[in-house]
Amino acid sequence: MNRKILVPGATGKVGSELVRLLVKNSEAVCAASRNPPAAELKFHGNIKAVEFDYELPETFAPALKGLDKVFLVVRPGDNEPDKLLP
Repeated sequence: MNRKILVPGATGKVGSELVRLLVKNSEAVCAASRNPPAAELKFHGNIKAVEFDYELPETFAPALKGLDKVFLVVRPGDNEPDKLLP
């Protein structure tokens, strides 16, 4: 059984390529995006998308619910990723 993997930034350069590779390898993918409907359209409805925004901590817990793995990347241009949350 495949374990569900969350991919933040799923519509970006790295995230979208990772989603494509995971889907190609029959992995269960959950695309994390600030705009879930756009993410689902980008992948032609082949993935589930959830709202995730680094600037909105309230989106973290719902996005992680029911997942087994996370591909974690820092926000683009973030020179201090360890200071994401107070």
